[in-house]
Amino acid sequence: MEKKIRKNMIVISVLIALITYICSSVTLYLTMMLSVDKEVRHISNQIIHILEDNPDALHSMTLFSESRITLIDEYGTVLFDSIKDSASLENHESRPELIQAKEKGIGRSLRFSTSLSTQTYYYAVHLDNGSTLRIATETHTLNDVFISGLIVSGAAMILIMILAAMYSKKLTENIIRPINQIDFSHPLKNQTYPELKPLLENLDRHDKMRKEFSANVSHELKTPLTSISGYAEIMANGLVKEEDIPTFSQKIYDESRNLFHRIEDIIRISKLDEADLPSQLEDIDYCAVIESILSNLEKQINEKNITVTIILPSVTGKGLISVAEEIFYNLIENAVKYNKYNGEIFIQLSDDTHNIYVKIKDTGIGISQEDLPRIYERFFRSDRSHSHTIEGSGLGLSIVKHGIALLKGEISVESKLNHGTTFHILLKKH
Repeated sequence: MEKKIRKNMIVISVLIALITYICSSVTLYLTMMLSVDKEVRHISNQIIHILEDNPDALHSMTLFSESRITLIDEYGTVLFDSIKDSASLENHESRPELIQAKEKGIGRSLRFSTSLSTQTYYYAVHLDNGSTLRIATETHTLNDVFISGLIVSGAAMILIMILAAMYSKKLTENIIRPINQIDFSHPLKNQTYPELKPLLENLDRHDKMRKEFSANVSHELKTPLTSISGYAEIMANGLVKEEDIPTFSQKIYDESRNLFHRIEDIIRISKLDEADLPSQLEDIDYCAVIESILSNLEKQINEKNITVTIILPSVTGKGLISVAEEIFYNLIENAVKYNKYNGEIFIQLSDDTHNIYVKIKDTGIGISQEDLPRIYERFFRSDRSHSHTIEGSGLGLSIVKHGIALLKGEISVESKLNHGTTFHILLKKH
């Protein structure tokens, strides 16, 4: 990072210097050309004034030796030239400055001589007698202006690079030092610049979540292990009547299965955290997925005498069928598990061109408003909305949230304590 900052600062500084040099050179060139134009206009005005008093004075004129003075008649024939013999010069009728002068009274043109490597500025004025007076003067080209300043600009750029390197070194040290000195064990106690505050707050939040997760995992795994160990110890010490051994064995089996399912949930969430969508996705029949889940949960539904109403048109989309099954199994299982006896469940499936919509509504015990923001946290179980007699690891909705995030979908919830819960799921069709 430090090297990158230094490199970028040097590059930016050089670019700024280069752009400044180019702009200043162009500005200088344009200023110079305006000055030349002003000078030749002044010369032409003086000559015109002299010719008004003495038409033959042009042949003896020596005051304007730095500029080339040419007089051309209306047919393009050179009548006078201050440098060359007029008789030896070709017809000038096609010269752009003369054509422009005849049309507008004044003409200008700029020509570069490749053989002489010189640039000449021409200024022509159409006179009342039909002839045209032309003043020509050599000027510097834009390249000349650029080249003349190369040594100075090159030295300036080297100086700028040195200063930029020195400043960037100091700047990066000031930026990096607070980061290197962060106490990750106590993020909010660090004294640093304000821009790092959101990062430190996130570190603190994730640290608390990590500690809470570790504590919850320990608690969730310790509970069934304690039961298994207790039952096994009683049996090992011969404190169980022979007729009770099957009961104790069943309890050990049930607790071990409970432990196994919790470990499976933890592994499943870890995989969802690390997973990415594969390039080859599967075709999912969402109607078939939901009907299969309802069939698997038929026993639990019947035990509570729950009425299930479904609107399941044929809806298909691309995705991961295993993830989709996890999402809907957890949501529908919760709708059954936390529902009341003789309750109701309503499931609606719909789609449009781009999205798939699923609504799962129950008449269960609901979730309090203060607990709603936390329902997707790992191991979170609301005391007021979840009965302690209902088995669960507190990982179901966390798995749902991670699965929907993996499929680039969205989920929202509406709930009120003792008045049921409604989940709205949006998944991308493709």
